[in-house]
Amino acid sequence: MINLMKQNRWKKILVSIYIFLPTIMTQAIFNTAYAGAWTSITTFDDHTAAIKPDGSLWAWGLNRWGALGIGNNVNQDAPIQIGTDTDWLVADTGVDHTLAIKIDGTLWVWGRNNSGEFGDGTGSGESNVPLQVGTDSDWVSVSAGDEFSVAMRKDGSLWAWGGNRGQLGISSSDNQYSPVQVGTDTDWVAVSVGSVFVIAQKLDGSLWSWGDDAYGQLGDGTPSFSNITRPLPGPVNADTDWLAFETGFTHVLAIKADGSLWAWGHNRLGQLGDGDNLDKDIPQRVGLDNNWVTVSGGRGFSLALRTDGTLWGAGRNDDGQLGDGTTVNKSAFLQAGTDTDWAAISAGDHHSVLLKQDGSAWAMGERFDGALGDGLTTVFTQDTPRRVGSDNDWASLTPRIAVAIKTDGTLWGWGTNINLLNDPILGFFHHTPTRVGNQRDWQIISTDNGSNALAIKIDGSLWGWGKNKRGQLWTGSGKPIRIPIRIGLDVDWTQVELGGNGYAVARKLDGTLWVWGSGLNNTPTLFSKGNWQTSGFIHGIKKDGTLWLLGTPSVQVGMDSDWVSLWDGPGTSYALKVDGSLWQLSWDWNLDVANIRTLGTAMQTAPPTQLGTDRDFLKVAGSQLVLKEDGTLWQLGIPLLRIGTDDDWVDIAVGESNYALKADGSLWSWGEESGSSGSLGYGVAWSTVPVLVITPGGGVIDNDVNSSSDVDDN
Repeated sequence: MINLMKQNRWKKILVSIYIFLPTIMTQAIFNTAYAGAWTSITTFDDHTAAIKPDGSLWAWGLNRWGALGIGNNVNQDAPIQIGTDTDWLVADTGVDHTLAIKIDGTLWVWGRNNSGEFGDGTGSGESNVPLQVGTDSDWVSVSAGDEFSVAMRKDGSLWAWGGNRGQLGISSSDNQYSPVQVGTDTDWVAVSVGSVFVIAQKLDGSLWSWGDDAYGQLGDGTPSFSNITRPLPGPVNADTDWLAFETGFTHVLAIKADGSLWAWGHNRLGQLGDGDNLDKDIPQRVGLDNNWVTVSGGRGFSLALRTDGTLWGAGRNDDGQLGDGTTVNKSAFLQAGTDTDWAAISAGDHHSVLLKQDGSAWAMGERFDGALGDGLTTVFTQDTPRRVGSDNDWASLTPRIAVAIKTDGTLWGWGTNINLLNDPILGFFHHTPTRVGNQRDWQIISTDNGSNALAIKIDGSLWGWGKNKRGQLWTGSGKPIRIPIRIGLDVDWTQVELGGNGYAVARKLDGTLWVWGSGLNNTPTLFSKGNWQTSGFIHGIKKDGTLWLLGTPSVQVGMDSDWVSLWDGPGTSYALKVDGSLWQLSWDWNLDVANIRTLGTAMQTAPPTQLGTDRDFLKVAGSQLVLKEDGTLWQLGIPLLRIGTDDDWVDIAVGESNYALKADGSLWSWGEESGSSGSLGYGVAWSTVPVLVITPGGGVIDNDVNSSSDVDDN
């Protein structure tokens, strides 16, 4: 077959009659189309690093030892770009040094190398420009501390280097000048470092800790001031329902899957927010609320966000770092201001940096050495959030019908917004493709009928947001989720599908199929241990090429073992064989089974029927379009009808309108919009021929209309 896909710059276009709305999570998923906004922001000591949507990396604040990476050691009181590269994925600041990972998985460091912070085999020197750490390109996350760092690879292994007073998680107490593996486990999924200790999470949801335990910050019940150091990882407790966590300098904040807030460790300044000033050596619940989504710990203070976008703080506030308009310490979490559009937070030494949903950056606290990045030098403290820079407040967007993921991991969309959130600026419709959010690590996304979205990131993690009426988002509650939340802790998801029947189906790397939703089961259930290659909602193809009707148990369709792809639709499905032949699969709901339409209750109504005799089919989309290996486009029917004369088409999809991609990456659409929805993407109501939507530089379309559309209230 002709492999024209390699020429495309777009990774995947998902076209659907359905809707999704990415909003916010810890690292900030922003609805803005412009590079003036910020994607992520981090601070630890007195300097800050932030990434823009175009992948450029910026910094400001204290530049001792070259920690800003800008080629000199001069403090900066406003954001300044680090070099000219635009492929930065994540960054984290430590004490006098900074670490960052590029999109290609390479790891970079700059600043001070007093104790092996550079991981380059040396333990001295400095650099005021980024230096690559080794040659590996499989790094996925990094957390920088006080003269040490911990990072995670794609295989789930954890590595540490730098100064070592027990915080590197190895049996030796010597400093390590190159990355060394923490044990042999490969089931780590997240890590956060404090001043001289580490908290990390495993695939089963458990939290583990090691390093200094002077204030009970390891959470294992060791009394405060016991002067105990635990050099090897050990479990915090037996709980496995931790959703998010972050370390402060000597304390820890964490959120459970039910949205409750927990804290432990040092509490002399009230940073645990539990109403007193006593240290806690095991996790203690903070209040009774269940609407916490994001936490960040600094030196003696804490910040947290709720699901409604409000900002809350506790602990040290002598420089206004809590942003509540005072400089009075707080021993319980109190709201800072009345804004409800906060998206991400990062607590530092004596200051805090924040991002709003529109991508704007804000800061508060001590302004020493330019830490706030707001350009002011005469006022020492800032006790309310102040805007960093003067970037415009761009309008947020809410797409429907088509979404596209580029090879850089960015997300784009256009069309109607009807259920998740009505944009007060753009209204219901957006007629041209627009950047959606600022994150750059999206890989696969699936939406249903205007209510929910599930997405897989590059690291294999699963995320969801939306109405969640039937538990499609796997929260266990069935309650609406207005912000993208991490779904479970697994990092081996390879495929996910949402359907109008209220179900979600996902496939893991090991070939197992998992199902949840439909109001009956809000948590994942192993549907089949079969070695599945791909799956829709009605059929699945195993890795041996056999075709199956999903059920409990699944039933094989025929005896052939040369099936390669399929498309499931309401009442009719299509599948392709290795030889390029196209087949129709007929089925119906078996209403004798509990008289409901649920996953696994469909029945085959006729054997597979070959459509025509051609053996050069490449892909089928909906019940309308087929793409042939020679790059020609056809409309399904008897006989097939050719669409135009072009022979450079590479992918197709059908939603409310029809979509196709050419080899040059350009995107085209045609058909009729429903109520001026904007689904065609170029501002007209209908077209009988393909019309250019996006100029060359496009991508690979994937069809996301594979479920019943007659169940529309999810």
